[in-house]
Amino acid sequence: MLDLKTIAITNLVLTMKITDGQAKTIKNRIDSRVAILCSGKNNAYLSIALRKEIYSHLWKTLKDHFCVTDYHDICRKDYSESLKYINSIVLP
Repeated sequence: MLDLKTIAITNLVLTMKITDGQAKTIKNRIDSRVAILCSGKNNAYLSIALRKEIYSHLWKTLKDHFCVTDYHDICRKDYSESLKYINSIVLP
């Protein structure tokens, strides 16, 4: 039978948020994904308005997928999945 310490540690591990370094990696992955998605649209990266829409779509889609209001709130246990998910996001 699990004791209270084990339960508390398990709960902590399951709810810990990503580190600042992990958040930076997610931001860099979003930046890369925007560049990739823009490259197929006649260098759409140069269009500030279009680039802004793509950034908004990626951030919103990521946060909605992990049910968070800020990407810093993504759980550590979901960090690897978040990186994979970013690469799978497509434009509507």
